[in-house]
Amino acid sequence: MSSQAPMEGVDVHDLSVSVRGIAGDEVAVLSVQNTANAGTLKARLSSLHHIPFFTQRLLLGLRALDDSDTLAVLPAPIEVQLVRLPFVEQASASLLQHVALSSDVFDVERDLRARANPNHARSDDGATPVILASANGHLSIVRALLEAGADADKAMEDGTTALFVAAQNGHLEVVQYLCAAGASRDKATNKDATPLLVASENGDMEIVQYLCAAAADVNKSMHEGVAPLLAASNVGNLLIVQCLCMARADLNMPMLDGTTPLFVAAQRGDLPVAQHLCLARAEVDRPKVSGATPFFMAAQN
Repeated sequence: MSSQAPMEGVDVHDLSVSVRGIAGDEVAVLSVQNTANAGTLKARLSSLHHIPFFTQRLLLGLRALDDSDTLAVLPAPIEVQLVRLPFVEQASASLLQHVALSSDVFDVERDLRARANPNHARSDDGATPVILASANGHLSIVRALLEAGADADKAMEDGTTALFVAAQNGHLEVVQYLCAAGASRDKATNKDATPLLVASENGDMEIVQYLCAAAADVNKSMHEGVAPLLAASNVGNLLIVQCLCMARADLNMPMLDGTTPLFVAAQRGDLPVAQHLCLARAEVDRPKVSGATPFFMAAQN
């Protein structure tokens, strides 16, 4: 008697685990490797369903599972109950303080294990722990917060996100980690400034290159119409102008008053940037609302 071959792409050693809430409602049905333990399952629930890791308690009947308990030894079909414990206010306040004033990830992990809210925000501006850690370039703390269930895209009151402040302050490794963790590349501040725009303004070539490669929107502009290419042209950064052009930025995208990247370069008398934009086929006769053109401005300089 021949045995049936396993379906292609299916690992016969995977385990199916049903997770239910305290009311019996289905929270998730997850497929995990047979080497997984309860901690692995909690990490998956944190990642996929944004349930903070340290607030989770998994029960098998009346027994609480330890993070080190191997799931494969549990009786099949595996069904566990998820109990969500409340955050501890004192630990949440301590977490904000440690993230703001220290680079010690162990203090942060201690607060998280004490059930600090990884998304607890400052009352004055809405800054979260992951925003503060990203602004300071503390990659290990950013990683610990996200693994504990922090929301990478939760913004401050002015719309600033963790990715924005990491790009603004030149922390490439944090930018890379946040993007890999699924942070929105194009989530803008209340003034419509994006991470790519601020990196272009600041002349940070490595971050501009990375965000372009990560498919950030090269043409997303602020309220006034300032897009990354115009910002780079305005500060005269030829390498970033070249990078944005290679990423297919709109060469003629104007501000509200009709100012284009080439107009800005011509107005500044920036020959290298103007030459590159012309070679890339920017419109030399495109006028502003006032009627002035890049060609006219170049003639004045």
